[in-house]
Amino acid sequence: MYRIDPKDFALSVVSGNPCEGKTPEEVSENAAKLYMAAVVIAKEHNSNIDVELKKAKISKRPSSL
Repeated sequence: MYRIDPKDFALSVVSGNPCEGKTPEEVSENAAKLYMAAVVIAKEHNSNIDVELKKAKISKRPSSL
């Protein structure tokens, strides 16, 4: 399992998916929304990875019986 750098991921998403709009401001706003959505998704992914890693560490501990 790999962690994703939120900033790098978001920049890649925005770069690979040009936004549309009627004005430059609208294009910028749509790109900013896409960027923020990508950051949230990357952070959620990383959070899920952290949970899975904690579960794996707990399950590998020797029992104290």
